[in-house]
Amino acid sequence: MTQAETRLVDHWRGITEHKRGLEEMASALQADSAGMPDARPFAHAIANQVSHRLDPLYLSFEDRYRGTRADIKDRQRVYLARVKTAFTLTRETPAVDIGCGRGEWLELLAEAGIAARGYDLNRIAVEECCERGFDVELADGVQALSGLPQESCSAVTGFHIIEHLPFETVIKLLDEALRVLCPGGVLIVETPNPANLLVAAERFYMDPTHRNPLPCELTAYLFQSRGFADVEILPLHPVKADMEEYSDPMLALIQEKLYGPQDYGVIGRKTA
Repeated sequence: MTQAETRLVDHWRGITEHKRGLEEMASALQADSAGMPDARPFAHAIANQVSHRLDPLYLSFEDRYRGTRADIKDRQRVYLARVKTAFTLTRETPAVDIGCGRGEWLELLAEAGIAARGYDLNRIAVEECCERGFDVELADGVQALSGLPQESCSAVTGFHIIEHLPFETVIKLLDEALRVLCPGGVLIVETPNPANLLVAAERFYMDPTHRNPLPCELTAYLFQSRGFADVEILPLHPVKADMEEYSDPMLALIQEKLYGPQDYGVIGRKTA
């Protein structure tokens, strides 16, 4: 998009969010005036609106720094074959995407004929996904998993989600994913790679909602410790640069640490 188009989208999102908040508070005021005992709907509406006040900003931040929808779809295609296999093995049970954001992965799945549902806490992202025809719900993804039946999914995916979560919630995500997956189903997560020094020292902190970087060995261990089999690490998205062939191992290591994979994926399978 051009700079003018980007600014128009940003302004539209902000206006939409403010309009939604005003409507919610007006409805709550009406309920308060009707004398609902102890419900305090207006206070609840204000708290809910405050929780979403940065939704337009964060989504526009993703537009600017994460990449275009086409870029993200191209990056995520690496996982498609594994989910297709799981979808077939599990008799076409649906996939679930946690933190679906702008919906690039859901679009890839739809194009591949794979049924899927997404969850996200950003209500503008949810609205835009629904407008594109995706099955998306405004909800905490880990809590949503907790409400799904056992062995009801072919795949659970989460792209750039676990670095936002407390450690205990990461464990809960793994446990709930294992519970809801059918035998043969897969769990896929992707996260920034702190083995790349540029990521670990600077780029990870470009997103103010990130908590802690997770080394790939740790994430793979967590998959294995919670019961996943055939755990695989995929190094992804090296820095685009002309790489030299160094005979000095120290120079080769420094080059790898600066220009190596910026992200990694971990894939685990549920056995019978």
